[in-house]
Amino acid sequence: AIIRLSDADVATIARLLRLEDRREFDDSTLRAALRAPTPEVRRRAALAAGRIGDRAATPLLLAALADTAPSVRAGAAFALGLLRDTSAAVADSLAALARRTPADHADPAAQALWSLGRVATPRARDAVAAWLRDAAAPAADGQPPSRPRRAPHAAARPSVGAPDALGEALLALWKFPRTPALAGLARPYAAAPDPEVRWRAVYALARLRDPAATPVLLSALRDSTALVRALAARGLRAATVDSAGARAAASAALLRALRDPSPHVRIEAARALATYASPDLAAPLAALLEDADRNVATAAAEALGALGAPAAAPALDRTVAADSLPLSLRAAALAALVRVAPERGIARAPTWAAAADWRTRFYAAGALARGRWALAGATARALAADRDPRVAAAGIDAIADLAGDTIRALRAFYLEALASPDPIVRAAAVRAFGRTADPAEFALALDVYDRARRDTLDDAAVAAVEVLGALRARGAPVERSFFLRFPRSPDPVVRRVVFEKLGPGWGAPGPIETGRDLAFYEDVVRRLVAPELAGGAAPRVRIRTVGDSVTVRLAGADAPLTTENFLRLARRGYFDGGRWHRVVPGFVAQDGDPRGDGNGGPGWSIRDEINPLRYRRGTVGMALSGPDTGGSQFFVTHAPQPHLDGGYTVFGQVVEGMDVIDRIVQDDPITAVEVLP
Repeated sequence: AIIRLSDADVATIARLLRLEDRREFDDSTLRAALRAPTPEVRRRAALAAGRIGDRAATPLLLAALADTAPSVRAGAAFALGLLRDTSAAVADSLAALARRTPADHADPAAQALWSLGRVATPRARDAVAAWLRDAAAPAADGQPPSRPRRAPHAAARPSVGAPDALGEALLALWKFPRTPALAGLARPYAAAPDPEVRWRAVYALARLRDPAATPVLLSALRDSTALVRALAARGLRAATVDSAGARAAASAALLRALRDPSPHVRIEAARALATYASPDLAAPLAALLEDADRNVATAAAEALGALGAPAAAPALDRTVAADSLPLSLRAAALAALVRVAPERGIARAPTWAAAADWRTRFYAAGALARGRWALAGATARALAADRDPRVAAAGIDAIADLAGDTIRALRAFYLEALASPDPIVRAAAVRAFGRTADPAEFALALDVYDRARRDTLDDAAVAAVEVLGALRARGAPVERSFFLRFPRSPDPVVRRVVFEKLGPGWGAPGPIETGRDLAFYEDVVRRLVAPELAGGAAPRVRIRTVGDSVTVRLAGADAPLTTENFLRLARRGYFDGGRWHRVVPGFVAQDGDPRGDGNGGPGWSIRDEINPLRYRRGTVGMALSGPDTGGSQFFVTHAPQPHLDGGYTVFGQVVEGMDVIDRIVQDDPITAVEVLP
């Protein structure tokens, strides 16, 4: 629908954005906005109440569930899920909204069911189960309808990111404690006529891990839709099928799935087979190392490492040595080789540790973390002293993984690393030190925090606070010393972690001083929100990457501050010359890190703008290391990822070039990110 905002609407939405950005609960402003004449303003007021995260907003949102506009009711229902208020009143009100939503306005029911899954109490579980039982009576042919009769979606197939009542009910099931009854509600829908329903049902069954669902998943592995097959493969893990007495049938079906035409199915089948711990599976998985799709080959290498079969060592060793293959694939093979044949794998590590390319040395450190201290310790220590701080930090993490908290002699090494000028190295060192530190030595962690206050990145400060929190739990008198010594941090992320780990010595972590006046937020609303609501084109960017480009439509109306931040970075060339530093086959491709090791950012953090858009194939989201820690790192999903819904800001959708995203291998370059006219 076309929505035209008046000047008064723009001003009100700007005030709401400012409250969200400051994480400031203002009862009078929210109440007034929830009474605004324009439904879109009321909807955004409800969403703001949820994003701010103060449960004092619960009464306002419960009242908004009775708003005359369906969009406002949906917004209020979604916001209650963000608050995760577990009171009976919230669960009962959401359940009532889902029940009474008329057939031509399914969105309120969908958001209510999603939020019931977020609340995840027994009362919420019973409400979702009752909705499914009531809405999905079998049709005349004995099969369930593809949409529930009470609240069907208006379209035969929902648009990307659009919620669907039945789909949200099915996806909510896995969020509750597992019971056979929950899986029983999802099982019939795995054979529904609509593939959009089938994949959600199979996703729920895979997550619920009910052995009784094994025959359904085996059948779904033959589905005509690749996504359904991939999710079915994911659910056929050994623990589940063994409980069903179906190991032979499941392993045979998964072996056939290794030849599926869809790379996503092959990836999930390989990962599932890795759980079977059978040496006989080494050969078919090793054959995938030569798959034409390099992400399938990478998943196969990782699966072989998890399988732990020494018979896979020769194939892995050949992959490690093949200079013509992508470095990330060879690195995955090296990490797997260290696991299945430690001496053989670690014998390769010194050559990698001496390579000229920092990425090779970086991957060597990650591979060594899978080994044993007696074999890998010396090379790991050399990497931890590397001239490149990205490699040094990875080396310290490897040492900590290898040594655990048992090798006290490493304390001096960690102390030396704490003198590094690089905040990521110091963060790694203080985390490692925290695993072996005596509570009496908390003064050292205070000194680490003191130095970190001058960093442009807050990683070392956050790591120091987390160690102080752990020492506090062991009995160290941390709080008094910390709060007497240090003034309130200007960094909102540090303040939040201090509040969580050390207590309220600085008071509440918010509101956040953003340094932005109301005119800034009004400008954002006029440039990004109002035009899109009025039917104008959303902003778009083109990502130029290896051999081709990807076009992304940004969600300026749904995530305006995140979109504004991304566009500002793109216009100054921030992303140009980067690399896809993280690619998880079948899951995401991620970039936006100027360091290239996954630890970089622009020097500031932005607040999450969690919105009702869902993670589907090609959705663009903001990467995080905790709440409100986004900055520049973004990811693109290879397939639907419902577990990310409501946890990471959705701010875009690939509209052209998804085949390019599928082909991206870790370390592929990003030439430029261009803002399109």
